[in-house]
Amino acid sequence: MEQTKNIIDKIDTIQSDNEVPIILSNYEPTTDEASRLNINSNNLYNDISSLEPYTIIQEEYLDLIKENHLNVFGADIIFSSKKWDFSNLKNDFNKYKQHSFNFNVKGEPLTDFYETFLKLFVLNAILEDGSLRRYLINDFYFIKVFFVYLQSKNVYLLENCTELTVNDFLTLQRAITAETTIVKYQTAILKMFNFYSILTNKEINQNVINVLTKRNKNSLKITQKNGLIKLLPNSFMKNLTKLLYDDIINTDFNSLNNIELKNYRKEILIFILTQTGIRPEEVLTIPYDCIIKDDLNNIDVYFMRYNITKSIYGPSVEETQTVANEKVVKIISKLRDNYKGTYLGDKISYRQLRDFFYQYCEDNCSKLENISDLPIDSFMAKPLRKEINGKGKYINIPRLKQFRVYFDSELKRRGFNDFSRAKLLGHHDEKMFDYYGRDVTTLEEDINFSQILIKDFINDSSLKILGPKGNIYTKRIRKFLDKLDKKKIQGAYNIEELSQELMNEMPIRTKLGGCCIKPYSNAECNKNDNTDEYLCSYGLCENQCHFFYNCMYYYDKFHEMIDAYNHNSNAGYEKFASKELYKIQQMLKGKLRPELEELNRMIEINGVETIKNNYPGVVEIIDNYGKIKGEIDLWMNKTVKN
Repeated sequence: MEQTKNIIDKIDTIQSDNEVPIILSNYEPTTDEASRLNINSNNLYNDISSLEPYTIIQEEYLDLIKENHLNVFGADIIFSSKKWDFSNLKNDFNKYKQHSFNFNVKGEPLTDFYETFLKLFVLNAILEDGSLRRYLINDFYFIKVFFVYLQSKNVYLLENCTELTVNDFLTLQRAITAETTIVKYQTAILKMFNFYSILTNKEINQNVINVLTKRNKNSLKITQKNGLIKLLPNSFMKNLTKLLYDDIINTDFNSLNNIELKNYRKEILIFILTQTGIRPEEVLTIPYDCIIKDDLNNIDVYFMRYNITKSIYGPSVEETQTVANEKVVKIISKLRDNYKGTYLGDKISYRQLRDFFYQYCEDNCSKLENISDLPIDSFMAKPLRKEINGKGKYINIPRLKQFRVYFDSELKRRGFNDFSRAKLLGHHDEKMFDYYGRDVTTLEEDINFSQILIKDFINDSSLKILGPKGNIYTKRIRKFLDKLDKKKIQGAYNIEELSQELMNEMPIRTKLGGCCIKPYSNAECNKNDNTDEYLCSYGLCENQCHFFYNCMYYYDKFHEMIDAYNHNSNAGYEKFASKELYKIQQMLKGKLRPELEELNRMIEINGVETIKNNYPGVVEIIDNYGKIKGEIDLWMNKTVKN
């Protein structure tokens, strides 16, 4: 106690000569100790109260702060208290654990100046947003760590902080944390300095700003690449979705007790994650009455309402919707027939859902085929080591967020553009467009694509490859499959091994808008990277292949090319306009028009509903087929002069 008193006495002496202390004191709610805080340390309170108000706390809360008692959205806050509790702001949409701010630090406590200012920062942020947001909890931690460091270097005023001090702090943190976290430190500290400048009308040293805005791009790039959520194997996802759906549909919910029904609700939530790509936390608060039926050209289309929480600020959440396929509609309808509630995830926490899923992956590992001799890198949860048939094996388990990546990547593969995918994923920030989508360019992903291709060919005898050598490659794949024993194809044969055999015969490399197929395993591609973009732009690469479901991708490309043509034409650049028109017509001739013709053929064979359900990326094309066909005819007959 004597040591603590000496520290406090030391801190109390760190003040301006002309400072008039404003002492707040109150007994802590949970202890018999009194909290004591000088809110005018270094004339902080007097400075901000004498200036023209630019913040909410200056406009409305200074007197309440001086009285040491505030009511913030129903939370009673004693300003001088070492702990602020906002648990009353916890609701169905912000279920994260921390709803309090602890201003205590180990060792030397924060000076009155730093503690007061940190409290002002927190209070203003909550009042501005109208709620407690996760970003503020993180910012609070980073700033508090920074203030402790400043005190350790005898820097007791923010205006005395130099770029050298900030740089030394960041260097110290780099030794113990990732570069992405360093960026979070920089962002939080810069917010703090900006707020200090607004609050006190004091300028920030430009060199300090430079340090806080400078990024170690090489280190950050490596860290971000390593931290990317990985794409799950297609074979696992197919097995998982089939197992979940069959189990849900074939179970009599009427015979279940409450605990059993709750577990099936967890299965339903996981299945919804695999089919919609929404955030794992948001699946818990999908409204009970979430399905919306709409009519598009006399065709029933279904959407699912849900609540976005991550990117929304303010006291409430934002309701949005995403497409609901037939299977999602069926299982939600079945649940609603047997369960009444506010949300599909009533009384289910994120941890409960995650733990259930991990156990589900273990219990069904033989059916999911997620067993391996060594851990598989594409599964991001900690693998389970287990003895199976007398041999040590690993059961690979994904993180729930990986479903979001898989969903987005599958949309990308099927030709959805960035904007359409972002809308379905509930992204507001343009910087997040294509954040989750993975380009299928690695060997592992090429193999995954070949697996999808094989399964598509097995399931649909009418599927054709398009492109200069499309017919040849279609026949070769059909011949490859025909020579295999039927039983092997139907399940006894390992699809991964089958895919590898195909890749050995004719390597397949995925590309945006289709794929590239080499005719033989030992054939060197004569289309190197330097000419690839040119050849693809003009549709000259003879190995470039595509499918009817890529039509939306090329329709978007069509309009991008029209914009380029119009720009050159309007500017009087006839030569460049002519080149753009040639590219448009070659793309239409070689890509979009054949895809539409093939789409029409597939509809005649399988029916429009089957095609829409199996290939949602073509729905917009089908619904606007006549209009799009007219656009193509117009531009195919166009010349630069007209």
